[in-house]
Amino acid sequence: MISLRKDLLDRVIAKTSYQGFQPEKYKDLYLPLKWNRDELYDLVSKRIGQLFREQYTRKPVTYEDVFSETVGSQNSIDFMLDRTLMRPRDIIYFVNQCISISLGKSKITAQTIRDSEISYSKDRLDSLSYEWGADYPLFHIYTNILRRKSSVFTHSDISREMIDELSIELILNEAHSNDPVRKWAISYYEKSEFSRSTFLNKLLSVLYKIGIIGVKKDSHSSVVWYQDNDLTISESEFKRSSFIHIHPLVWRELGVMPTTPNYKKKKRS
Repeated sequence: MISLRKDLLDRVIAKTSYQGFQPEKYKDLYLPLKWNRDELYDLVSKRIGQLFREQYTRKPVTYEDVFSETVGSQNSIDFMLDRTLMRPRDIIYFVNQCISISLGKSKITAQTIRDSEISYSKDRLDSLSYEWGADYPLFHIYTNILRRKSSVFTHSDISREMIDELSIELILNEAHSNDPVRKWAISYYEKSEFSRSTFLNKLLSVLYKIGIIGVKKDSHSSVVWYQDNDLTISESEFKRSSFIHIHPLVWRELGVMPTTPNYKKKKRS
């Protein structure tokens, strides 16, 4: 039995290129491991109970005993889970950040959670850059296309000047000539293969796969996130009428401006 991150498995499959190889034949051997909100809440609550039992008291301690009930109009645990990719490592790091700046205080307040989000968001974006560095070594550069954007945007919100500026920055980074987005930037800038729309769609498909954007294809569909269902979306599916949603995980680090009151996901029961 082997435990392997999904992106690493995809990399192995992509590099297995012998004639006749059929990846779908191996799917029955996989057991996808996913966490839901209730499971992540239980994990956090148990860790908090163990931590405070060991250091401060023998009485049972729950999440609600330590954390503010709400952040704004939202339940605080949902606020934090909204800013994760539904992985234990994310919510554990967020909780630890909150605890570390609240030492000596009896309660972790809503303001503390918001303050912790600043360093949390930066760290998680850095972590994603590390995780995906083998496939996309210039990931930290092309996330700049999302800086100071509204949390929901469309094709028309990305101007030609923005695409040109990003392309030049990627092209000048010759140390990572194998980065696929850099190669697309060269093709776009040379006007040999890609139009502005084609280059942007290819870039968005990468950001979607990494998990920091979701796609709402039209007004009748819901937002699709790769980490929710592993559904691959090709660049041709990023239509001009599509709405691109930036994940709250990176809002603070990228200076994203929220345009909706809450991140639309099913809340804990």
